[in-house]
Amino acid sequence: MNLQKKLKNKEYRDSFAAEYIYSRIPLKIRAMRERRHLSQQELGRLAGVRQEWVCKLEDPNYGRLTLATLLKIAAAFDVGLNVDFVPFSQVLDRSTHLSSQDFDVASFNEENLTAPLEAAARGRDLNAAY
Repeated sequence: MNLQKKLKNKEYRDSFAAEYIYSRIPLKIRAMRERRHLSQQELGRLAGVRQEWVCKLEDPNYGRLTLATLLKIAAAFDVGLNVDFVPFSQVLDRSTHLSSQDFDVASFNEENLTAPLEAAARGRDLNAAY
């Protein structure tokens, strides 16, 4: 049975959406930690959680992510956290078109260092927006 047919079933759709979150977030946490050359213990210290919690948060099978903990992790990485309700088509599109760039999240400082260069490349004055 193809995915389109399976998604007509509400129970399957719900499981698909949950699996998308519960697998993508842990993989993203691990990718961001490794990109920054941090150990689980170092990330735990930055986030104010024990290393064991970081290990659990990086496990796609854990499934008990909380907003409070994700906000701590986002703060440790100095990135934003976006939690939103979206049409299912967006979940489907994002889950079936993942790339390595989806896991490469720049920190605030990294983004601010590159934003003027990217804006200049597009012919925009970044400071004019403020």
